[in-house]
Amino acid sequence: MKFSYTAASKLGKISAGTLEASSHKSAVAQLERNQLVVVRCKAARRGGLLSRFNQVPLLQRMFIAQHLSTMLRAGVSLLEALRVIREEMSNRRLKKILHQVSEKVSGGTSLAAALEAQGQAFDQFFINLVRVGESSGTLEENLTYLAEELDKRISLRSKIRTAATYPVVVIIVTVVLGVILTYFVLPNIVPLFTSLKIKLPWTTMVLMAVAGFVRGSGLLSLYVGIAIVVAVRMVFYVPPIRQAWHRSLLSLPVVGRTVRSISLANFCRTLGTLLKSGVPVVEALDIAAETTRNLAYRDELARLREAVRSGQSLAAGIAVHSKRVFFPTIMLSLIRVGESSGKLDESLLYLNQYYEREVDNLMKNVAVILEPALLVFIGLVVAFVAGSIITPIYQISGSLKVR
Repeated sequence: MKFSYTAASKLGKISAGTLEASSHKSAVAQLERNQLVVVRCKAARRGGLLSRFNQVPLLQRMFIAQHLSTMLRAGVSLLEALRVIREEMSNRRLKKILHQVSEKVSGGTSLAAALEAQGQAFDQFFINLVRVGESSGTLEENLTYLAEELDKRISLRSKIRTAATYPVVVIIVTVVLGVILTYFVLPNIVPLFTSLKIKLPWTTMVLMAVAGFVRGSGLLSLYVGIAIVVAVRMVFYVPPIRQAWHRSLLSLPVVGRTVRSISLANFCRTLGTLLKSGVPVVEALDIAAETTRNLAYRDELARLREAVRSGQSLAAGIAVHSKRVFFPTIMLSLIRVGESSGKLDESLLYLNQYYEREVDNLMKNVAVILEPALLVFIGLVVAFVAGSIITPIYQISGSLKVR
Protein backbone atom coordinates (compact mmCIF):
# COMPACT_ATOMS: atom_id res chain seq x y z
CA MET A 1 0.00 0.00 0.00
CA LYS A 2 1.03 3.64 -0.45
CA PHE A 3 2.48 5.79 2.33
CA SER A 4 3.03 9.55 2.29
CA TYR A 5 6.06 10.77 4.26
CA THR A 6 8.03 13.79 5.36
CA ALA A 7 11.69 13.14 6.19
CA ALA A 8 14.94 15.00 6.81
CA SER A 9 18.42 14.21 5.52
CA LYS A 10 21.58 14.35 7.66
CA LEU A 11 22.14 17.89 6.38
CA GLY A 12 18.68 18.89 7.58
CA LYS A 13 17.05 19.12 4.16
CA ILE A 14 13.33 18.32 4.36
CA SER A 15 11.79 16.15 1.64
CA ALA A 16 8.30 14.75 1.12
CA GLY A 17 6.80 12.09 -1.13
CA THR A 18 5.11 8.71 -1.34
CA LEU A 19 6.37 5.12 -1.37
CA GLU A 20 5.01 1.59 -1.61
CA ALA A 21 5.35 -0.70 1.42
CA SER A 22 3.54 -3.64 2.97
CA SER A 23 3.15 -1.91 6.36
CA HIS A 24 3.91 1.28 8.28
CA LYS A 25 6.95 -0.36 9.90
CA SER A 26 8.30 -1.42 6.50
CA ALA A 27 7.83 2.10 5.11
CA VAL A 28 9.79 3.64 8.00
CA ALA A 29 12.54 1.02 7.56
CA GLN A 30 12.85 1.89 3.86
CA LEU A 31 13.30 5.57 4.67
CA GLU A 32 15.86 4.86 7.39
CA ARG A 33 17.84 2.66 5.00
CA ASN A 34 18.09 5.71 2.74
CA GLN A 35 19.65 7.57 5.70
CA LEU A 36 16.59 9.75 6.26
CA VAL A 37 15.14 10.81 9.61
CA VAL A 38 11.39 10.19 9.50
CA VAL A 39 9.32 13.20 10.54
CA ARG A 40 5.95 11.86 9.40
CA CYS A 41 4.84 8.67 7.69
CA LYS A 42 1.24 7.61 7.22
CA ALA A 43 -0.96 5.61 4.87
CA ALA A 44 -1.97 7.71 1.87
CA ARG A 45 -5.66 8.54 1.79
CA ARG A 46 -7.80 7.28 -1.04
CA GLY A 47 -10.96 8.75 -2.52
CA GLY A 48 -13.52 9.35 0.20
CA LEU A 49 -16.61 8.13 -1.66
CA LEU A 50 -14.95 5.15 -3.37
CA SER A 51 -13.21 3.97 -0.19
CA ARG A 52 -16.61 3.54 1.49
CA PHE A 53 -17.64 1.07 -1.20
CA ASN A 54 -14.30 -0.76 -0.95
CA GLN A 55 -14.47 -1.11 2.84
CA VAL A 56 -15.97 -4.19 4.48
CA PRO A 57 -19.24 -3.12 6.18
CA LEU A 58 -19.01 -2.34 9.89
CA LEU A 59 -21.34 -5.19 10.88
CA GLN A 60 -19.28 -7.72 8.91
CA ARG A 61 -16.03 -6.47 10.49
CA MET A 62 -17.59 -6.97 13.94
CA PHE A 63 -18.73 -10.46 12.87
CA ILE A 64 -15.19 -11.37 11.71
CA ALA A 65 -13.52 -10.05 14.88
CA GLN A 66 -16.02 -11.73 17.23
CA HIS A 67 -15.90 -15.12 15.52
CA LEU A 68 -12.12 -15.09 15.16
CA SER A 69 -11.78 -14.32 18.87
CA THR A 70 -14.24 -17.07 19.87
CA MET A 71 -12.60 -19.75 17.72
CA LEU A 72 -9.03 -18.84 18.69
CA ARG A 73 -10.02 -19.01 22.37
CA ALA A 74 -11.47 -22.46 21.70
CA GLY A 75 -8.12 -23.64 20.32
CA VAL A 76 -9.00 -23.53 16.60
CA SER A 77 -6.07 -22.62 14.36
CA LEU A 78 -6.09 -19.23 12.65
CA LEU A 79 -6.30 -20.74 9.16
CA GLU A 80 -9.20 -23.01 10.13
CA ALA A 81 -11.00 -20.09 11.79
CA LEU A 82 -10.62 -17.99 8.63
CA ARG A 83 -11.94 -20.90 6.53
CA VAL A 84 -15.03 -21.31 8.74
CA ILE A 85 -15.79 -17.57 8.67
CA ARG A 86 -15.34 -17.50 4.89
CA GLU A 87 -17.90 -20.29 4.50
CA GLU A 88 -20.37 -18.39 6.70
CA MET A 89 -20.22 -15.33 4.43
CA SER A 90 -22.92 -15.02 1.77
CA ASN A 91 -21.30 -12.04 0.04
CA ARG A 92 -18.99 -13.13 -2.80
CA ARG A 93 -16.69 -10.13 -2.39
CA LEU A 94 -16.17 -10.88 1.32
CA LYS A 95 -15.52 -14.54 0.51
CA LYS A 96 -12.86 -13.46 -1.98
CA ILE A 97 -11.24 -11.07 0.52
CA LEU A 98 -11.11 -13.73 3.26
CA HIS A 99 -9.77 -16.27 0.75
CA GLN A 100 -6.92 -13.87 -0.12
CA VAL A 101 -6.25 -13.27 3.59
CA SER A 102 -6.12 -17.05 4.19
CA GLU A 103 -3.71 -17.54 1.27
CA LYS A 104 -1.32 -14.92 2.62
CA VAL A 105 -1.49 -16.27 6.18
CA SER A 106 -0.84 -19.83 4.94
CA GLY A 107 2.22 -18.44 3.09
CA GLY A 108 3.70 -17.12 6.34
CA THR A 109 2.34 -13.57 6.35
CA SER A 110 1.01 -12.19 9.62
CA LEU A 111 -2.75 -11.68 9.90
CA ALA A 112 -2.33 -7.89 10.20
CA ALA A 113 -0.18 -7.72 7.04
CA ALA A 114 -2.66 -9.95 5.20
CA LEU A 115 -5.54 -7.67 6.18
CA GLU A 116 -3.55 -4.56 5.23
CA ALA A 117 -2.82 -6.06 1.80
CA GLN A 118 -6.55 -5.92 1.03
CA GLY A 119 -6.37 -2.15 0.49
CA GLN A 120 -9.28 -0.23 2.03
CA ALA A 121 -11.25 -3.36 3.02
CA PHE A 122 -10.17 -3.04 6.68
CA ASP A 123 -9.42 0.28 8.37
CA GLN A 124 -6.22 1.09 10.30
CA PHE A 125 -8.05 0.76 13.63
CA PHE A 126 -8.88 -2.88 12.85
CA ILE A 127 -5.43 -3.67 11.43
CA ASN A 128 -3.44 -2.07 14.25
CA LEU A 129 -5.37 -3.83 17.02
CA VAL A 130 -4.68 -7.13 15.24
CA ARG A 131 -1.00 -6.20 14.74
CA VAL A 132 -0.52 -5.30 18.42
CA GLY A 133 -2.32 -8.49 19.47
CA GLU A 134 -0.03 -10.63 17.31
CA SER A 135 3.15 -8.95 18.52
CA SER A 136 2.15 -9.16 22.22
CA GLY A 137 0.59 -12.63 22.08
CA THR A 138 -2.85 -11.31 23.05
CA LEU A 139 -4.61 -11.63 19.69
CA GLU A 140 -7.73 -13.25 21.18
CA GLU A 141 -8.15 -10.47 23.77
CA ASN A 142 -7.53 -7.73 21.20
CA LEU A 143 -10.07 -9.25 18.83
CA THR A 144 -12.60 -9.25 21.68
CA TYR A 145 -11.85 -5.54 22.37
CA LEU A 146 -12.21 -4.89 18.66
CA ALA A 147 -15.58 -6.66 18.41
CA GLU A 148 -16.88 -4.74 21.45
CA GLU A 149 -15.76 -1.38 20.06
CA LEU A 150 -17.24 -2.07 16.64
CA ASP A 151 -20.48 -3.08 18.36
CA LYS A 152 -20.50 0.29 20.18
CA ARG A 153 -20.01 2.08 16.86
CA ILE A 154 -22.95 0.18 15.40
CA SER A 155 -25.07 1.01 18.46
CA LEU A 156 -24.23 4.73 18.24
CA ARG A 157 -24.95 4.79 14.51
CA SER A 158 -28.25 2.99 15.12
CA LYS A 159 -29.32 5.60 17.70
CA ILE A 160 -28.63 8.41 15.24
CA ARG A 161 -30.53 6.68 12.43
CA THR A 162 -33.47 5.89 14.71
CA ALA A 163 -33.73 9.54 15.78
CA ALA A 164 -33.63 10.64 12.12
CA THR A 165 -36.21 8.09 10.90
CA TYR A 166 -39.37 9.91 12.04
CA PRO A 167 -38.64 13.33 10.49
CA VAL A 168 -37.35 11.74 7.27
CA VAL A 169 -40.49 9.60 6.90
CA VAL A 170 -42.76 12.58 7.58
CA ILE A 171 -40.94 14.75 5.04
CA ILE A 172 -41.04 11.98 2.39
CA VAL A 173 -44.78 11.41 2.95
CA THR A 174 -45.41 15.17 2.68
CA VAL A 175 -43.48 15.39 -0.58
CA VAL A 176 -45.28 12.34 -2.03
CA LEU A 177 -48.69 13.78 -1.11
CA GLY A 178 -47.70 17.11 -2.63
CA VAL A 179 -46.66 15.40 -5.88
CA ILE A 180 -49.95 13.44 -6.02
CA LEU A 181 -52.00 16.61 -5.45
CA THR A 182 -50.13 18.75 -7.98
CA TYR A 183 -49.84 16.09 -10.69
CA PHE A 184 -53.12 14.16 -10.44
CA VAL A 185 -55.71 16.11 -8.40
CA LEU A 186 -55.17 19.79 -9.23
CA PRO A 187 -55.04 19.40 -13.06
CA ASN A 188 -58.59 18.02 -12.91
CA ILE A 189 -59.88 20.93 -10.79
CA VAL A 190 -58.07 23.77 -12.58
CA PRO A 191 -60.34 23.72 -15.71
CA LEU A 192 -63.38 24.23 -13.47
CA PHE A 193 -61.83 27.27 -11.82
CA THR A 194 -60.68 28.84 -15.08
CA SER A 195 -64.06 28.35 -16.79
CA LEU A 196 -65.88 30.39 -14.16
CA LYS A 197 -65.49 34.15 -13.99
CA ILE A 198 -64.73 34.54 -10.30
CA LYS A 199 -61.85 36.17 -8.54
CA LEU A 200 -59.57 33.38 -7.26
CA PRO A 201 -57.58 33.77 -4.03
CA TRP A 202 -53.81 34.07 -4.36
CA THR A 203 -53.30 30.61 -2.77
CA THR A 204 -55.39 29.03 -5.52
CA MET A 205 -53.44 30.96 -8.16
CA VAL A 206 -50.18 29.61 -6.73
CA LEU A 207 -51.46 26.02 -6.80
CA MET A 208 -52.73 26.47 -10.36
CA ALA A 209 -49.33 27.78 -11.44
CA VAL A 210 -47.58 24.81 -9.79
CA ALA A 211 -50.01 22.36 -11.39
CA GLY A 212 -49.49 23.95 -14.83
CA PHE A 213 -45.71 23.78 -14.46
CA VAL A 214 -45.78 20.14 -13.33
CA ARG A 215 -48.06 19.13 -16.20
CA GLY A 216 -45.97 21.02 -18.72
CA SER A 217 -42.46 20.10 -17.64
CA GLY A 218 -42.78 17.59 -14.83
CA LEU A 219 -40.20 15.10 -16.16
CA LEU A 220 -37.76 17.88 -17.01
CA SER A 221 -38.03 19.31 -13.48
CA LEU A 222 -37.51 15.81 -12.05
CA TYR A 223 -34.34 15.31 -14.09
CA VAL A 224 -33.08 18.78 -13.18
CA GLY A 225 -33.77 18.08 -9.48
CA ILE A 226 -31.86 14.79 -9.62
CA ALA A 227 -28.97 16.47 -11.46
CA ILE A 228 -28.82 19.23 -8.82
CA VAL A 229 -28.77 16.69 -5.96
CA VAL A 230 -25.98 14.67 -7.64
CA ALA A 231 -23.97 17.83 -8.42
CA VAL A 232 -24.26 19.12 -4.84
CA ARG A 233 -23.27 15.69 -3.55
CA MET A 234 -20.16 15.68 -5.75
CA VAL A 235 -19.23 19.25 -4.83
CA PHE A 236 -19.37 18.38 -1.12
CA TYR A 237 -16.71 15.71 -1.72
CA VAL A 238 -14.22 18.37 -2.84
CA PRO A 239 -11.85 18.54 0.21
CA PRO A 240 -11.81 22.35 0.80
CA ILE A 241 -15.61 22.63 0.46
CA ARG A 242 -16.20 19.55 2.59
CA GLN A 243 -13.83 20.85 5.26
CA ALA A 244 -15.54 24.27 5.33
CA TRP A 245 -18.94 22.56 5.57
CA HIS A 246 -17.82 20.32 8.46
CA ARG A 247 -16.36 23.32 10.29
CA SER A 248 -19.55 25.35 9.80
CA LEU A 249 -21.65 22.50 11.22
CA LEU A 250 -19.90 22.93 14.58
CA SER A 251 -21.15 26.51 14.89
CA LEU A 252 -24.85 25.63 14.46
CA PRO A 253 -26.91 25.72 17.70
CA VAL A 254 -28.17 22.12 18.11
CA VAL A 255 -26.45 20.39 15.20
CA GLY A 256 -23.02 21.63 16.29
CA ARG A 257 -23.32 20.14 19.76
CA THR A 258 -24.54 16.84 18.31
CA VAL A 259 -21.69 16.64 15.77
CA ARG A 260 -19.17 17.49 18.48
CA SER A 261 -20.48 14.83 20.85
CA ILE A 262 -20.48 12.17 18.12
CA SER A 263 -16.92 13.08 17.04
CA LEU A 264 -15.62 13.09 20.64
CA ALA A 265 -17.35 9.78 21.47
CA ASN A 266 -15.71 8.11 18.46
CA PHE A 267 -12.32 9.74 19.13
CA CYS A 268 -12.23 8.81 22.83
CA ARG A 269 -13.34 5.24 22.14
CA THR A 270 -10.79 4.71 19.35
CA LEU A 271 -7.87 6.32 21.21
CA GLY A 272 -8.72 4.64 24.53
CA THR A 273 -9.01 1.19 22.95
CA LEU A 274 -5.74 1.58 21.03
CA LEU A 275 -3.84 2.77 24.13
CA LYS A 276 -5.34 -0.08 26.19
CA SER A 277 -4.06 -2.51 23.55
CA GLY A 278 -0.53 -1.11 23.72
CA VAL A 279 -0.41 1.12 20.63
CA PRO A 280 1.96 4.12 21.12
CA VAL A 281 0.11 7.39 21.68
CA VAL A 282 1.41 9.13 18.52
CA GLU A 283 0.40 6.22 16.30
CA ALA A 284 -2.92 5.92 18.15
CA LEU A 285 -3.63 9.62 17.51
CA ASP A 286 -2.80 9.11 13.84
CA ILE A 287 -5.31 6.24 13.59
CA ALA A 288 -7.93 8.14 15.61
CA ALA A 289 -7.59 11.10 13.22
CA GLU A 290 -8.04 8.83 10.19
CA THR A 291 -11.20 7.23 11.63
CA THR A 292 -12.80 10.62 12.44
CA ARG A 293 -15.47 11.55 9.89
CA ASN A 294 -15.54 15.30 10.57
CA LEU A 295 -12.66 16.93 8.64
CA ALA A 296 -12.43 19.89 11.02
CA TYR A 297 -11.81 17.49 13.91
CA ARG A 298 -9.39 15.52 11.74
CA ASP A 299 -7.25 18.64 11.24
CA GLU A 300 -7.30 19.42 14.96
CA LEU A 301 -6.23 15.86 15.77
CA ALA A 302 -3.39 16.11 13.24
CA ARG A 303 -2.13 19.25 15.03
CA LEU A 304 -2.52 17.49 18.36
CA ARG A 305 -0.53 14.49 17.09
CA GLU A 306 2.34 16.73 15.99
CA ALA A 307 2.32 18.45 19.41
CA VAL A 308 2.56 15.07 21.19
CA ARG A 309 5.25 13.93 18.74
CA SER A 310 7.31 17.00 19.69
CA GLY A 311 7.27 15.91 23.35
CA GLN A 312 4.19 17.55 24.85
CA SER A 313 1.64 15.63 26.86
CA LEU A 314 -1.78 15.00 25.37
CA ALA A 315 -3.43 17.40 27.84
CA ALA A 316 -0.83 20.12 27.15
CA GLY A 317 -1.30 19.68 23.40
CA ILE A 318 -5.07 20.09 23.76
CA ALA A 319 -4.69 23.13 26.04
CA VAL A 320 -2.21 24.93 23.76
CA HIS A 321 -3.10 23.89 20.22
CA SER A 322 -6.87 23.33 20.31
CA LYS A 323 -9.96 25.39 20.92
CA ARG A 324 -12.71 24.67 23.42
CA VAL A 325 -15.20 24.26 20.57
CA PHE A 326 -13.33 21.04 19.72
CA PHE A 327 -12.26 19.81 23.17
CA PRO A 328 -14.37 20.98 26.15
CA THR A 329 -12.89 21.75 29.56
CA ILE A 330 -14.26 18.55 31.14
CA MET A 331 -12.41 16.48 28.55
CA LEU A 332 -9.15 18.35 29.15
CA SER A 333 -9.47 17.86 32.92
CA LEU A 334 -10.11 14.10 32.71
CA ILE A 335 -7.27 13.58 30.23
CA ARG A 336 -4.90 15.50 32.51
CA VAL A 337 -5.96 13.32 35.46
CA GLY A 338 -5.60 10.17 33.34
CA GLU A 339 -2.05 11.09 32.30
CA SER A 340 -1.07 11.95 35.88
CA SER A 341 -2.40 8.64 37.22
CA GLY A 342 -1.11 6.51 34.34
CA LYS A 343 -4.67 5.49 33.41
CA LEU A 344 -5.24 7.59 30.32
CA ASP A 345 -6.99 4.74 28.50
CA GLU A 346 -9.56 4.40 31.30
CA SER A 347 -10.21 8.17 31.31
CA LEU A 348 -10.75 8.14 27.55
CA LEU A 349 -13.12 5.17 27.70
CA TYR A 350 -15.08 6.91 30.48
CA LEU A 351 -15.27 10.04 28.29
CA ASN A 352 -16.54 7.84 25.45
CA GLN A 353 -19.42 6.63 27.66
CA TYR A 354 -20.13 10.21 28.76
CA TYR A 355 -20.35 11.53 25.19
CA GLU A 356 -22.38 8.54 24.00
CA ARG A 357 -24.94 9.30 26.73
CA GLU A 358 -24.90 12.95 25.65
CA VAL A 359 -25.55 11.91 22.02
CA ASP A 360 -28.42 9.70 23.17
CA ASN A 361 -29.98 12.57 25.17
CA LEU A 362 -29.49 15.04 22.32
CA MET A 363 -31.16 12.68 19.85
CA LYS A 364 -34.14 12.26 22.19
CA ASN A 365 -34.42 16.03 22.70
CA VAL A 366 -34.23 16.70 18.97
CA ALA A 367 -36.97 14.11 18.36
CA VAL A 368 -39.16 15.73 21.05
CA ILE A 369 -38.72 19.16 19.42
CA LEU A 370 -39.09 17.95 15.83
CA GLU A 371 -42.31 15.96 16.29
CA PRO A 372 -44.61 18.92 17.12
CA ALA A 373 -42.73 21.16 14.66
CA LEU A 374 -43.31 18.68 11.83
CA LEU A 375 -46.96 18.25 12.81
CA VAL A 376 -47.42 22.03 12.65
CA PHE A 377 -45.65 22.12 9.27
CA ILE A 378 -47.88 19.35 7.87
CA GLY A 379 -50.95 21.06 9.29
CA LEU A 380 -50.02 24.34 7.56
CA VAL A 381 -49.40 22.55 4.24
CA VAL A 382 -52.75 20.73 4.46
CA ALA A 383 -54.54 23.95 5.46
CA PHE A 384 -52.94 25.82 2.54
CA VAL A 385 -53.94 23.16 -0.01
CA ALA A 386 -57.42 22.64 1.43
CA GLY A 387 -58.08 26.38 1.64
CA SER A 388 -56.87 26.89 -1.92
CA ILE A 389 -59.34 24.30 -3.21
CA ILE A 390 -62.31 24.85 -0.89
CA THR A 391 -62.40 28.68 -0.99
CA PRO A 392 -63.15 28.89 -4.75
CA ILE A 393 -65.78 26.15 -4.37
CA TYR A 394 -67.54 28.23 -1.69
CA GLN A 395 -67.34 31.25 -3.98
CA ILE A 396 -68.91 29.22 -6.82
CA SER A 397 -71.69 27.99 -4.51
CA GLY A 398 -72.39 31.53 -3.32
CA SER A 399 -72.61 32.88 -6.85
CA LEU A 400 -75.05 30.07 -7.84
CA LYS A 401 -77.34 30.85 -4.84
CA VAL A 402 -77.43 34.52 -5.77
CA ARG A 403 -78.49 33.62 -9.30
